[in-house]
Amino acid sequence: MSPRSLLALTLALFLVAAELPARTPLKPGRNAFSKEQDVELGREASRKIEQQVKVVDDPALRNYITDLGRRLYSTVREPDANYPFNFHVVADKSINAFALPGGPLYVNTGTIVAADNEAQLAGVIGHEIGHVIMRHSTNQITKAQTAQLPLAILGAVLGSGAAGQLTSVVAQLGVGSVFLKFSRDAERQADVLGTQMLYDAGYNPEEMARFFQKLAGEGGRGPEFFSDHPDPGNRMNAVQAEARTLGAARTSTALTDRFQAMKRLAQQWNNRAPSPNQKGGGASSSGTSGGSTGSRPEINASGTFRSYNGSGFRISHPESWNASVQESTVLIAPQQGVVNDGIAYGAMISVFEPQEQRGVRLTLSEATRQLLEQLAQQNPDMRRSGGTRSINVNGIAADSITLSNKSPLRGETEVDWVVTTWRPDGMLFYIIFIAPERDFSRLKPAFDQMLNSLQLAN
Repeated sequence: MSPRSLLALTLALFLVAAELPARTPLKPGRNAFSKEQDVELGREASRKIEQQVKVVDDPALRNYITDLGRRLYSTVREPDANYPFNFHVVADKSINAFALPGGPLYVNTGTIVAADNEAQLAGVIGHEIGHVIMRHSTNQITKAQTAQLPLAILGAVLGSGAAGQLTSVVAQLGVGSVFLKFSRDAERQADVLGTQMLYDAGYNPEEMARFFQKLAGEGGRGPEFFSDHPDPGNRMNAVQAEARTLGAARTSTALTDRFQAMKRLAQQWNNRAPSPNQKGGGASSSGTSGGSTGSRPEINASGTFRSYNGSGFRISHPESWNASVQESTVLIAPQQGVVNDGIAYGAMISVFEPQEQRGVRLTLSEATRQLLEQLAQQNPDMRRSGGTRSINVNGIAADSITLSNKSPLRGETEVDWVVTTWRPDGMLFYIIFIAPERDFSRLKPAFDQMLNSLQLAN
């Protein structure tokens, strides 16, 4: 090539680069897994998930979501973002979507029905594609020491991509654990990538933020989505700022005939899907499988206590009890206390993001009331046993409420003692101490000792 030709080529490339819209650069976090292991881990997790959910087998709906997902993915400019994406629809009325490592992506029929236009639905899918490309799931497993997930399991994977070892990770972490719960920084990155994908695919990227804002503003229509996808803060402003860097605003919302037809089809599946209450969940239905007979186990809470360091908190618990993470919840229970896939004895620790009213910060009692309303929706047998008491936990103001509920032990009623307080980041921190009614007073001293040991990070 002559010097003149080289100069012309260089100038042409410079002009092309200059015409490309600016976009926020993103960098994946530290990751101990290879990309191949992401794919294998996602494949194993997908098999397990599809044993627990109803995947829609309607070709028209499946093809529509696949076409939409591929259209968005084809715009991705991130280096090494070649993953074997596959897209699925889940017959579920709740508004949610999630993606597994390496590419399996699931959208609930409730999300399709809730979207006002195709751009909003594309925003949800683009957001989930962003999680995969930034490798947020395996990044969270890599950071497992913070949440005290079993590092020995992680270590077994690092030297090999064997399916058996990866299956062990999926089984012991649980399907609904770190795969489905992301940090606010991860949400911010997924928002940025989703914005870029929507813009490049010809949609108005603000529709993504508008959809999330709509869910948050209408009485928390999407509590399942926000429990897995915490708001990174100023989401609408951040999306608008990113969109401005990309160039002229796109106006397409794509209220297409095909979208409308698929929305009607999703509604038909919604009509046949179980409601959230029918699916179970809540205080007594979370946890890993333990005893299956439902008979009364012998629970020992005496002896020495050991410390557990969670994400943003520290607490002590009986040494013979185990701590694990399921979804966004820390479960502390004796092995015999997990019965019929529910906690009969132990404690659940988690956070809840209350919905502010007219932009006014809620009081602790108001936020606690919202939490109790959500728990009641998830647990139709849950009842209040008394009023709310104000207590003090290591110098921190807290609310205390006693509830009754159906125990996973057959024929038993349990006591659920709920304690709530504010976390420094504005989230509501709560603990639910659980035991059958006839055993609760015997275990109350151990629960008191656990509560008195609680320390929240500043």
